[in-house]
Amino acid sequence: MTVIVVALATAYGCALAAYDDIATQNIGNFGRESGSIWKQVMPALYGYGGFAVVMVAGLLVKLLLRKRRRDLLSR
Repeated sequence: MTVIVVALATAYGCALAAYDDIATQNIGNFGRESGSIWKQVMPALYGYGGFAVVMVAGLLVKLLLRKRRRDLLSR
């Protein structure tokens, strides 16, 4: 449960950081430049990435702790 809460907080933080880092597109003579959708897409990708990194790290820690516990019990 703790890993999920940390993963959600990380995803939220990464999404906010990505939203602040994306430069807004200028409006030229022919309207907006293409690529303004990235202002919405990049925060989602950063959030997914942050969530995945924390979940994988949590899974690895759980596997290592389980292996260590199993080794201690088998002695």
